Amino acid sequence: MIRNGITCFEDSYYNEKQIIHAAKEMKMRCCPSWSMIGPLKSGYINIEKAKPFYKKVEKTELTRPCVSVHAPFTCSTETLKLGKTISDEKKCPLQIHVSENQKEVEIILEREKLRPIEYLEKINFLSEKTILTHTIHINDNEIEIISRRKSKIAHCPASNIYLNSGTIKLKDILDKKINVSLGTDAIASNEKLSIQHEMQTARKIQNWEIPAETLVKMATINGAITLGLEKEIGSIEE
Repeated sequence: MIRNGITCFEDSYYNEKQIIHAAKEMKMRCCPSWSMIGPLKSGYINIEKAKPFYKKVEKTELTRPCVSVHAPFTCSTETLKLGKTISDEKKCPLQIHVSENQKEVEIILEREKLRPIEYLEKINFLSEKTILTHTIHINDNEIEIISRRKSKIAHCPASNIYLNSGTIKLKDILDKKINVSLGTDAIASNEKLSIQHEMQTARKIQNWEIPAETLVKMATINGAITLGLEKEIGSIEE
């Protein structure tokens, strides 16, 4: 990441203690979050493993905790609400994967009779601290909800191609003044961890409709805004 222009990252899933240690060793900014999942059909749930992390993780100059719940289709309403509660208590960002592929949308439609963003709105999950990762398969009403709630979007263009997830309605989203930043979605679904690569890919898949200035903002200050760090980092200045 450092070699490819990334100086601050939000990380979900597990082994966060080791990730914090590595980022501190490299003097890199890190927003760690233990991703809460479940209960799944198998009965698996990891909330009790996540809680100790959120109790112990400390805010430092380089480490700024974030809260993560995996996705609407892998979490119960209670798990999603718990994530929102922790985020509100700690006053930190709340990250979630949403509408990455059509199948996920269908699962929520069947379970909740609502589309994913509509469902999150119903349970009061969305706010200006919410980071919605992917948001590929969303309609105009969902875009309107995101804009009204001032939630942020993390766009992962290279991962979306790698996984054949679809194409985000980026121009429609930007027209609604929604803050969009760039993400890699990590090495499991991306061949590179490069901010330049994400900028290039984002522009190509939108048929070159996105201005270069907008892409630079998505790669820099918009990322800082997404993480609530815009007063400290993210702007390119003398």
